Amino acid sequence: MTAIVCPNDTCDRCGFVPDDKYPLDVDHIDGENSNNDPDNYMTLCANCHRLKTMIEGDHLKRITHGGSRVDTGAIAEGGVSTREKLRLVN
Repeated sequence: MTAIVCPNDTCDRCGFVPDDKYPLDVDHIDGENSNNDPDNYMTLCANCHRLKTMIEGDHLKRITHGGSRVDTGAIAEGGVSTREKLRLVN
């Protein structure tokens, strides 16, 4: 597995300039964590990353679990049983 490196030294949203790169995150622009095309990467500070994830609904997009695609939007809307939710999280 190849490590993903932040494309920039500053936050692409707010311009935050850290003393070192550790406070910066690599974000998948389209919110799809399986799309590892370098053109899909954006450098964000931790605060902007959390905000983007919540505002753009990245946390509700599909995730891969055990080789299966899971629509986390259906989970959030109650379309999945509690037992299934626990299986998906673990």
